[in-house]
Amino acid sequence: MALALAGAVLAGCSGGEEPRGTVNVPMYDNFFAREVTRVPAGATVRFPNEGRTPHNAVAVDGTWRTPERVGADEAATLVLDQPGVYRFYCTFHATEDGRQGMTATMVVGDVTFYPGQEGDGPAQEPVERASGVTRRVPEDHDTIQAAVDAAGPGDLVLVGPGTYREEVKVAVPSVTIRGRDRDRVVVDGEFRRPNGISVTADGVAVENLTVRNALINGLFWTGVRGYRASYVTAYNNKDYD
Repeated sequence: MALALAGAVLAGCSGGEEPRGTVNVPMYDNFFAREVTRVPAGATVRFPNEGRTPHNAVAVDGTWRTPERVGADEAATLVLDQPGVYRFYCTFHATEDGRQGMTATMVVGDVTFYPGQEGDGPAQEPVERASGVTRRVPEDHDTIQAAVDAAGPGDLVLVGPGTYREEVKVAVPSVTIRGRDRDRVVVDGEFRRPNGISVTADGVAVENLTVRNALINGLFWTGVRGYRASYVTAYNNKDYD
């Protein structure tokens, strides 16, 4: 399969204005800012290195890649015009299969994509009604992530008071994460993790809790259709609360 690239361009971040219509996927030490990015076919995608060490972005199937070394304060730009779902990784900080380390997914064009479809088993699709299943933290699961991983579409993850030092990654659609006490249910990034709660699935709701101290975002939805945040307190997060 051919993928046309309008130049794998490497440039410093400081020169000139950013091109209009460009989608940015920043690279940090050692993660991409977005776990899933959706772009139209023919979009210009820019990978700025906002970390302190060299990074790059390479499609697992080999169809596109940035220059091998994108240094700090530099950026690489590609034009992706072949529709498809592309797992990509940094060759310095991830495995070649895109399963571990600094990895992410690029969805190009109007193609169907559900998080988890790259893994084993069938992809999970959104549902219109609640399942009636409640997964309690910490009674049933020690962490919010463990409860989310066990959940199915339409489940409720009900979180008791406590400070949860984790990044919660949600790839299950139509899940609701609800704290029992807005002020006493705290997801704390400890200035070590990129996001407090990162959602790459459709129709996910987050309610009645606090997120703080994330390196990038407190709450972050990316590449999704349908989302909701209600009664959430967010502070001390770098970009989007």
